[in-house]
Amino acid sequence: MESIHHIRSRLGSVKNIGTITKAMEVVSATKMRRAQSVALGSRDYAFAALRALTELLAHTPSDELEQHPIVAGIPTKSPATLVVLVASDRGLAGAFNSSVARAADAFLARDRAKVRAITPHYRLLLVGKKLTSYATKTGLPVERVFTDFGDYATPDEIAPLATVIIDGYMSGQWNKVVVISTHFKTTLSQTTVMRRILPMRLAWIQETARELVPEHGRFSELRKEFTSDTIETRHDYLFEPSSQELLSYLLPHLLTMQLLHLVLEANASEHSARMVAMKNASTNSKELSETLTLSYNNARQALITNEMIEITSAQVN
Repeated sequence: MESIHHIRSRLGSVKNIGTITKAMEVVSATKMRRAQSVALGSRDYAFAALRALTELLAHTPSDELEQHPIVAGIPTKSPATLVVLVASDRGLAGAFNSSVARAADAFLARDRAKVRAITPHYRLLLVGKKLTSYATKTGLPVERVFTDFGDYATPDEIAPLATVIIDGYMSGQWNKVVVISTHFKTTLSQTTVMRRILPMRLAWIQETARELVPEHGRFSELRKEFTSDTIETRHDYLFEPSSQELLSYLLPHLLTMQLLHLVLEANASEHSARMVAMKNASTNSKELSETLTLSYNNARQALITNEMIEITSAQVN
C-alpha cells in the first residue's frame, strides 16, 4: 500500500487539476456559444452568396464561364495541389487537431493512388500552429503558416489567407486547392471534411451548400433547395459592363467568404471539442479524487490500527 503522505500528495494534485479543468470547461463553453453564434450567423450570408452565384453561373454564357481562370484552371508545367489544413493554435481539445491530420493522410493516400502514372506534388498551408509537427513528419513543403486568428476570425484576418491561395493559383504555383477542416454540426458532434475550392465548379458549390445546411432546426428549410438535382433560377440578369468582369470580382470574393466560413466553423468546433475534453477531464479527476480519498482513509485507518496494536502490545508486556 502506498504511504499516506504519497496518497495525500497525489490527492492534492488531482484536486488542483480538477479545479483547472473545470475552469477551462466553463471558459470553453462560453467561447463555444459565442463562436457557434458567429458561425451560424454567417450562414445567412453564405446561403445568399451561394444562391446568387448559382443563379449567376446559370445565366452566364457557358464559353465565358469555362474560359474564366478560376473555373478553367491555370496551365502549369509542374502541377501541384495546395492542401489547406485548418487546425488550432492551442491544444487540450481532444482529437480536434489529430482528426484533421488523419483526414489529410487519407486524402493524400487516395489522391496518390488516383495518379499513379505521374508523381503528384503537394504543398501545405497551415491555419494554426498545432499541425507544424505533422507537416514535418510528412516532409511536404509548407507554403505559409497562419496563426493567431483568435477565437472568432474576421474578414480582415482571412483576407491574407485568401490572397495567398488565389495569387498562388493564378500564378500557376498550384492548379488545385483543397481545404481540410472541421465542420460544426452540434456541440457534441463535429466532422472533418475535405472541400475542393479551386478550380471552382458549380457542382462543388452545391455540395458546399449541402454541407452547410443543417438537417434540423434553423436553416433546415433550405435543404430541399440546395439538395435538388436541378438549379431553380429565379431572376434574369443583364450584365454591365460584362459578365466576365463581374465574375472576376465575384468569384474571388465568394472564395474569401467561403474560407471565412470554414475557419468560423473550425473555431466553433475547436471550442466544442475543448469543452468536451475538459468536461471529461473534470469527471475523471473527480472519480480519481474519490478513489484516492478512499485509499487515503484506508491507509490512515491502517496506520491508526497499527499504532493501537503497538500500544496494546507494549502495555501487555
